[in-house]
Amino acid sequence: MKDPPLGIGWPKWSSNAATLRPMLREIHYDRLGSLVDIVAESRHPSQQAPPLAKYSRRRSSLDEFERLDTMRPVKLKPTNILAVALSVVGLAACGTKAPAQSGKNSAPKSTTTSTTSTTSTSTTQSQVGPSNCTAAMLDISLGQSSAAAGSVAIPMTVQNSSTSICQLSGYPSLQLMSGSTKLKTVVTDGSSVSVPSEPVTTVTLSPGNSAYFIFGFADATGYSGVSCPTSTDLLVSLNDSKPIQVAIKIAAYGGTVQNLQCGSLATTPILSALPQGF
Repeated sequence: MKDPPLGIGWPKWSSNAATLRPMLREIHYDRLGSLVDIVAESRHPSQQAPPLAKYSRRRSSLDEFERLDTMRPVKLKPTNILAVALSVVGLAACGTKAPAQSGKNSAPKSTTTSTTSTTSTSTTQSQVGPSNCTAAMLDISLGQSSAAAGSVAIPMTVQNSSTSICQLSGYPSLQLMSGSTKLKTVVTDGSSVSVPSEPVTTVTLSPGNSAYFIFGFADATGYSGVSCPTSTDLLVSLNDSKPIQVAIKIAAYGGTVQNLQCGSLATTPILSALPQGF
């Protein structure tokens, strides 16, 4: 049977439920349930009817429906019924949270993680190598000189007289002295007729150990008629430290008779051992 349209032929709610009985017999119970839903949900909360579950369509007999007779009459027009239904649907849509989308189109969650890093600082005592030898730590002595064909070579011994390990490296700085007067001194770092060629190395001296260097010069042989001054001392500076004074009497020649260059010296770097022949 086709249900009659809402709002057409529906009597007003009244205390006399008997007026509805003839029409209810012709209405499908599902239609009746829908109408009861709308009426019950449209009432003020203070006048809200009991949940519809108590009036299940499975129990939708006339006696159950007559219990609604005690409710306050509500006038419903077709437009009111439609408005109520739309309002209920709208409120339900607004109050429902849309489920999170999953799949390729869903935006990945952004998670911010605060990480506190703790830097542990450990103090490590680094091993420091031996310091450079100073003048106060060293003693310098003359070795046995050798002469050949007018050239002289003199080995020098540098001993660590301190109680600490120290290092020597590079070429010594030499200065001829006559008393307190500096004589002209020209030093060549490297080999000459009397001085061998040796590489530059760093020599570590334990207490009591020695290092060496060799310096040489030309004597008066071949320089007849000319002369160069004779020194009384030689100032030796190692590692650019304070000079160490060594007593030595030499007359260092150089150049030619016509172009005499007094005080010309040649020296090796600091050596860990003397080369063969010295």
